[in-house]
Amino acid sequence: MAGVLVVRRTVSGPPRPGSGDVALLADGRLGAIRGRVAGPPDRRKFATSFLVEADGWRESTGGDFVPVHGGVNVVLPGRPPGVDWGDEAVFWGKLKPLRGASVPGGYDERSVLGNRGVFCRLAGRPGAGQVIKPLSRASPLWWVVQARRRFHAAFRRLSPESRTITSGLVLGDRPAGFPRIREDFRRSATIHLLVASGTNVAFVLSMWWLLARWAFFLSRRAAFVLGIPLAFFYAYLSGADPPVMRAAVMAAVGLTGLLMGRVDRPVHLIGFAALIMMIADPGGLFQAGFQMSFAATLGLAMGMPAVEAVVCWACAGPFFSAHRKLRSGLTGLIGLFAASFLSQLALSPLLVFYFRRMSLVGPLANLFAVPWGDVCLFLGVGLFFFDFFHVPGAGVCAWATEKSARILWGWAGWIGRWPGADLPVPWTHAQVGALAIAVLATFGVLCGVRAREVEEGTPPFPVNRGRLWTLASAWAAAAVFIFAAGPRPPRQPIFLWTGDPGDAAVAIAAGGAATIIDPVSADQVRGDLLPFLREKRARPVRVVFSRLPPRGAEMPRAVALEVPEAERDCAFEAPDGFPCSSWPAGTVKNDPGLIWRRETESSLSVSSGGERFLFLSDDRAVPGGRWKAVSFHPKGPTRRLEKRLRGIETDRWILRGRGGAKWEEIVREPVHRAVRDGFILRRLGRWD
Repeated sequence: MAGVLVVRRTVSGPPRPGSGDVALLADGRLGAIRGRVAGPPDRRKFATSFLVEADGWRESTGGDFVPVHGGVNVVLPGRPPGVDWGDEAVFWGKLKPLRGASVPGGYDERSVLGNRGVFCRLAGRPGAGQVIKPLSRASPLWWVVQARRRFHAAFRRLSPESRTITSGLVLGDRPAGFPRIREDFRRSATIHLLVASGTNVAFVLSMWWLLARWAFFLSRRAAFVLGIPLAFFYAYLSGADPPVMRAAVMAAVGLTGLLMGRVDRPVHLIGFAALIMMIADPGGLFQAGFQMSFAATLGLAMGMPAVEAVVCWACAGPFFSAHRKLRSGLTGLIGLFAASFLSQLALSPLLVFYFRRMSLVGPLANLFAVPWGDVCLFLGVGLFFFDFFHVPGAGVCAWATEKSARILWGWAGWIGRWPGADLPVPWTHAQVGALAIAVLATFGVLCGVRAREVEEGTPPFPVNRGRLWTLASAWAAAAVFIFAAGPRPPRQPIFLWTGDPGDAAVAIAAGGAATIIDPVSADQVRGDLLPFLREKRARPVRVVFSRLPPRGAEMPRAVALEVPEAERDCAFEAPDGFPCSSWPAGTVKNDPGLIWRRETESSLSVSSGGERFLFLSDDRAVPGGRWKAVSFHPKGPTRRLEKRLRGIETDRWILRGRGGAKWEEIVREPVHRAVRDGFILRRLGRWD
C-alpha cells in the first residue's frame, strides 16, 4: 500500500485543492469562515493557530454563507478564549494562500500543510473568532477536551518554564513562547520528549495495569479490555498526532491479540498500525512526523533483539554469573544506550533530509533524559490527580514536578552546549540516499542476529564474519560516495531574493563568499539562509544592514550571535557590543562579480555580469535607467500604478504577489510573466 501511494503521489504531483475547496477563494479577500475546529489549538508566543474544517464562506460585504469544504489554518493574535477543539465557530479575517519556501530547502508551509488537506490560511484580528455551536456533551471528544482543560489548570501551579516542559511531556504541547527551551532540547536531540509518543502510551498502560491488578483487583481479561479505550483516550488527549496514534493502534492490536491468546512480533504490530493509519489518512505517509515515528519504532524492533543477543554472549562468562546484580545493572544501561542509538540511527537519513542537521550527542543525552522524562511524566500525571481531587499534598507534588522539569531542562541545555550537539549537514539528495542505504544494510544485518546457545562452554558470537564484512563494506562505500558527491562552491555568482525589498537577500560570489543583506530576524538567518548557504558550499563573510531595523540594535546583536565568523557592516551608528563600520547609505558594496545597491527605501538593485536587476515593493519612487529585469511586489494602492510601471524600461517584467486577477488586469500589458509565492534566484545565464 505504501508503494502504491508513493507511485500515485509521484505521478500526480503534490496534493492540490479540488473543486469547491475554500482554497480556490484565497486571494487576499476579506470574509468569514464557518466550520468545526478539527484539532487542539496550537498556542504560540503571540498567536494561536486553529485547524478548521470549513463548511461555509461569506464575503465581508455580507450575505449568506456559501457552501464550501476543505481545511483552513486560522491564525488569531494572542490566546482567544472560548474556542476549543470540536466547536463550531466563525472566524473573520483575510483568506490567503499558503506560503512556499522563502529559500530553496527552507520551511515550505504549502507542502507541509498540503499533505494534511489544508491549502489556505485565514489571518484574523484579536477577537475574530466566535463559537456558534459548542461541542456536545454526548460526544466522547467532550471528555477529552475537559480533561485537557483540567490538566492545564493543574499545571498553573508551576512556573511558566516548568509548565511548558510538563505540558509537552504529558500533553504533547509545543513549547510556545520559550524559544530557549525549544532550542536546548533540539540541540541535545531530546526534543522528542516534548512530543507525545509511544513512550507516553506505554507508561499510561503500565500505570493502568498496576492500578487494575493491585488497586481495583480486576482480572487480566478485564484489564486488557479496558486498556484499549484508555490508549485511544490518551492519544486524543495528547493531540492525536501520528506518533501517539501509531502507539495507540499498536497497543490496541497487541491487547486484542493477548485477549485471543496470540502474542505477535513487534514488527507485525508496527506494519498493521501503519496499514490502519494509511487507510484512515493516505496523505500521512508523506508527513515527516509519520515517517519519523515509524522509522524510530522499526529501528528499535529490528535492532534490540540483536543487542540482547550480543549482551547475552558478553555476559555468559563466570565473572558475570557470580555477580548477578552487576550483570543486570550493566545490561539495563547497555539496553538504554542501545535503544537511543538505534532510534537515532534509524532517524538519521530523515533528519538530514528534512532538517539538514544531526546531533552526535543524542544517544548520550537520552541515556539520562529518557528515564528522567518518565519521572517527570509520572509527577505531571500525579499533579493532575492531586489537583483534581483537592488532595492537600498537591503543593508538594507541584514542587517535585517543578524541580524535576528544571533538572531535565538543565541537562538538555548542558548537553546542547557540547561540541557536535548540533551539526549542520548540507548534503544533497544523493548523499542522503547513500546514508539511507547504509542504514538499511545495518538493520538488515541486525535482523539476522540471534543468540546461539551450545550445551557446554561459552556460546559463539552471534554475528558471523561474512555479515560483519558486508556491513563494513556498505558503510565504507557510503562514506566514499558521500565524500565524492558533496556539493561544490558555485562557479557563478548567485543572487537570492527571498521576497520584497523589505525582506532579506543573499549574494554569493564565485567561489562561495556570501553577503547577507538586511536579514529580517535571527530565526530567518538560522533557519533559512544559513542552511541555504551551507547547501551551496558558501560561507558568510559579511552581513549588511543598509537601514535601521525596526527593532533597532536588538536584532543585529541576535544576528551577530548566529554568524560570528562574518564581518558585519551597517549603515547606521554601531550599537554597543556590535562592531560595525559606518558608511553612507546608497554607496556600493562589491563582491567579485556582484554589486548591490539600496536605491530607495522600497527598492533594491543588483548588478551582475554587466546586467542590472531591480526589485520593487512600491511605485512611489521608481529609479530611472534601463534594467534587464524588474520584479514588482505590489503592496500599496492601485492608483496610477499602470502609468508608473510604463515609465520603466526593462526587458522582462515579473509580477510577484497574491493580487490575483486584479493585479494582472491593471498591469496586463507591461507584465509578461507572473510569479506567485516563490523565490527568485538569479544565476548568470538562467532564471529560476
